[in-house]
Amino acid sequence: MIEKVQTRGPVEAAPHTFVVADVAYKSMKRWRRGQSILISGESGAGKTETTKHALTFLSEVAGGASGVEQKVLSANPLLEAFGNAKTLRNNNSSRFGKLMCLAFGATFEISGCSTDNYLLEKSRVAAQGPNERNYHIFYMMCAQKECQQVRKKSVALQVCLRSTSRETRCGFP
Repeated sequence: MIEKVQTRGPVEAAPHTFVVADVAYKSMKRWRRGQSILISGESGAGKTETTKHALTFLSEVAGGASGVEQKVLSANPLLEAFGNAKTLRNNNSSRFGKLMCLAFGATFEISGCSTDNYLLEKSRVAAQGPNERNYHIFYMMCAQKECQQVRKKSVALQVCLRSTSRETRCGFP
C-alpha cells in the first residue's frame, strides 16, 4: 500500500491514512514547514489504529539509519497503556488526548518524537463503573513477575492496586 500511495499520488489512491501522511510528509519537504495531522472521531471510531497507521507510514518513508523511528513505534503501546482502559463499549478505549510531535532532521528523516498526554478521566484511577477496568498500565504492572517481591513488601502499592479495581487480579486478599 505504501508503494501504491507514493507512485499514484493522493488523487488516484483511495482515501487512506497513508495518503494523508504522505501528503503531509511531501508538503513538509516541499515547503520546508511543519505539517499537522489531526485524528479525531467518536468512541470506537479507530483513532488509535489510525495513529498507528500514520506512524507506520512515516517510519517507512522517513526512517533512517539511526533507528529512531522504530523506538517511536515501540514506545507507542506503552504510552497508550497509561491512558487506555476497558469500558462497556470498547476493551481498549482511549481515555486521554495525545499530542505527538515528530521531529525531522535536515535530510527529512525522523530524528525524534515528543508526546504530551492529557488524561481525560482522572476519576477512573480511584473508581470504575460496573464491568469496566482501570488503565491498562496498572494490570501490566501487576502481571510482572519481577515485581512480586515489591508488591508483597509495599503496603502503599497494595492499597493503591486494591482500589484500582473491584476485582482481585493482583493476588491481594
